[in-house]
Amino acid sequence: MRPDLKAFDTWNNHYFSDGIFRTVILKDFEMPSTVLNDLADVFDTMIAKETNPIRKDVLINKKKYVLEQFANINIADGQGYSSPSSYRKKMGLFGKWGQRQEDAYQRIIHGEFSNQDLDIAFQPLKPFVFGFTKRNGYNDVMP
Repeated sequence: MRPDLKAFDTWNNHYFSDGIFRTVILKDFEMPSTVLNDLADVFDTMIAKETNPIRKDVLINKKKYVLEQFANINIADGQGYSSPSSYRKKMGLFGKWGQRQEDAYQRIIHGEFSNQDLDIAFQPLKPFVFGFTKRNGYNDVMP
């Protein structure tokens, strides 16, 4: 969803934005799983015992796929935090800020808030950008 950089609130007659959408990219820290070699050994044992060529092919490709998943484990899970004004701007740009949120926001910045106000106004923001990948099937039997 693209933000509306000219987002305007109708209850206070002001713009949420200064016309600039700033982005911070937080890099995660990844490393291979400590069980990577053990997984490879288990698959190698299963592949060596398999006599059906189609199942063997499936296991070989499955081994490759599973080991790829464990090759880079995200151990940092980068997170970012927004100030109340920044959070308000983002939610306004995405059309998810209304009078109820604004009232809670005003109480928060004036130090007169309750836990309910925090629940109303501040929710975790999931990634704004995501994509899709396409993988080929393992073989003709499993497209």
